Amino acid sequence: MSTPEIAITNQVPNLLSDADCQTLAEALAAHLPGFCAEHGKTIPTVAYYPDRSKVPQTSIEMMLLDKAPADAGGVEAYHEDENDRPDGKCFAGYLLASGGAKFTGELAVSVAFSHEVLEYLLNPRTNLVLQNPPPAPDGKTYATLWRECGDPAQGEHFVYQINGQEVWMAGYTTQEWEDPNGKPPYSLPGNLVPGPLRIGPKGYGGYGDAAGNVSALFAASCHPVIRALKEEHGRLAEAAKAQAVQAVMAHIVSEGKPGAIGRPSATVMIDGAECSVVRTFSETRAIVLDEGLYVVVDRAPDGSWALSGTPATGDEMVVLKSLVDATRDTVTVTKDPS
Repeated sequence: MSTPEIAITNQVPNLLSDADCQTLAEALAAHLPGFCAEHGKTIPTVAYYPDRSKVPQTSIEMMLLDKAPADAGGVEAYHEDENDRPDGKCFAGYLLASGGAKFTGELAVSVAFSHEVLEYLLNPRTNLVLQNPPPAPDGKTYATLWRECGDPAQGEHFVYQINGQEVWMAGYTTQEWEDPNGKPPYSLPGNLVPGPLRIGPKGYGGYGDAAGNVSALFAASCHPVIRALKEEHGRLAEAAKAQAVQAVMAHIVSEGKPGAIGRPSATVMIDGAECSVVRTFSETRAIVLDEGLYVVVDRAPDGSWALSGTPATGDEMVVLKSLVDATRDTVTVTKDPS
């Protein structure tokens, strides 16, 4: 297997110079060997590309940008792997405008940037969860917790000296953190995460209930800027989901049947992961909305339609590719490569 490359590109030269980006690249290159050793990953190479057009198609592009679109709620960074083209985005303009610095402090560009790189390497499609975590910060028990190595360890950081410049890089959870019977340390470098599948004193996590609804929950000392932007992003996401549901129902009423894909009493499989609930329905339909949003709906025996699960982006719910195998009581929903 070839060695992956992290390709750094800069679309805010008014905020970050070529020298700043090279410093960031060198710090990341120093940071990755320890992380990859802990998690059993191949160590990527790191390169800064002043000319974005020179980035190889096989590289993982990590972009330095100004601010997220208004409908993203001021999110500071994220990673994704859509259409099999991996990338990450760090909104340096937002961080710097919110009181952050380039290389040091909890809101440093280098911290948010490295946070997303590490999470991409472990969970590139942001679709992996851990089951049955202990009670969340709100005291409630949830079915799942997103497998994101940076979120629970938010507030922890490594320090590197790069050509005389101090540079902070994001802390992360260890493999032991993912094991309910794991032993400390659960996070590095400070071991501030108190136990398996728990979050640190400044961390946060995405907790899911049995129906698939996800809530971002925060430790008491989570940085207020981080908390505020995540909460706003969540509010906008919920509003978008509500609009999607309305669009689906309107489409069903006005257009009739958008491609039947089911039969009674089937277990729905979404990208190979079996849903926790076996549903009884007359048929199921996959509906594609705008901007890569997909939903699956069921029609009950009485003829009424209902949303199956929660609208999701990217590969969390995807277009139907294969029909029901006549010998199995299963509906398979997989990524449509077309």
